[in-house]
Amino acid sequence: MTDHFDERLQQQTMLADSADKCFADLCSKDTVNAAEAGQWPTQLWDTLTDLGFLSALVPEQAGGLGLHPADILPTVRIAGRYAAPVPYGETIIAGWLLGRVGLPVPQAPLAFGPVDRNSTLTLSPTAQGWLLNGRLRQIPWGNSVERIAVLCETADGLRVASIDPKNATQSVTTNLAGEPRVALDFTDTIIAGTDVKPAPADIQANTLYLYGALLRSLQMAGALITARDLAVQYTSERIAFGKPLNRLQAVQQNLAVLAGQTAAANVAVDMALDALAQGSPDTDIAIAMAKIRTNAAAEIAARLAHQSHGAIGFSHEHPLHHATRRLWSWRDEFGNEAYWAERVGQRVIDAGSEEFWPLMTRAAQL
Repeated sequence: MTDHFDERLQQQTMLADSADKCFADLCSKDTVNAAEAGQWPTQLWDTLTDLGFLSALVPEQAGGLGLHPADILPTVRIAGRYAAPVPYGETIIAGWLLGRVGLPVPQAPLAFGPVDRNSTLTLSPTAQGWLLNGRLRQIPWGNSVERIAVLCETADGLRVASIDPKNATQSVTTNLAGEPRVALDFTDTIIAGTDVKPAPADIQANTLYLYGALLRSLQMAGALITARDLAVQYTSERIAFGKPLNRLQAVQQNLAVLAGQTAAANVAVDMALDALAQGSPDTDIAIAMAKIRTNAAAEIAARLAHQSHGAIGFSHEHPLHHATRRLWSWRDEFGNEAYWAERVGQRVIDAGSEEFWPLMTRAAQL
């Protein structure tokens, strides 16, 4: 058991080091700015593909690495630290879902859906295969991905479908961080029978929404680290009244709260990853708590980081906005604090009075 744990930890460390080097080398401030202006970061994406990160969860027999999600998903936090302007986590999860059911996994940008609770898709059998109707809202980089892995309820149960976004009517917008978010409308769209498979028993209708919440929690945890580090660096270098800003008590208080919020959010995310690694029955609660905690930290930390920087932090030339605009955007995606708090509360109620204390103590030990 100990040997297996040590081997897994070593693998996670190697993946994290490799990811950090890749993003540090290829995801500069200029890369992020260019992506927000519409330029796809080809070198970054090709390198991530060549290193195997994007196919990490695809089964080995399908050309992937066949890793456990808990081994590769920590690198999503690193992507968040560097404000990586690509559907990194989305491609990993979409590839995992397609690979799980034996559908082809292209070496290209991917997305999954639904990612919005107001999205509605219907899939019905037809002589040509399947008929797809409905709307997918807020698909990240939906105008750049090659396939979208979706979960659809049918009369015969939950199905996984691989759909081509080019077959939809697209409406492209961007979030506050300048990342593409696309609505796709499908009207009597024919989906080949070979592109639809029954969902495995352990995949439920909310599985992708949970994974999406975990992805955004990881990204926000990374962005919080960046905002904290930038604030610490700036206040140590900026001289006011004859001494560095970080020697002033009010600034020190802000930095302490900022560091505390960053630490708390990252601990919550680590607990969710641990629950996922252990196959805990309370993984959904751990993910919900991670999203609640990172959302709460995002509001406080972004404000304090900008207060620490003053006017320069709002300038386009300074990199702080790459972190804070993403914090403000990501906290609203895959459920806000109220949504996930309600889910946790409902889960506790459903467990009943006899299970209340065991559920709470299990969650505390994750």
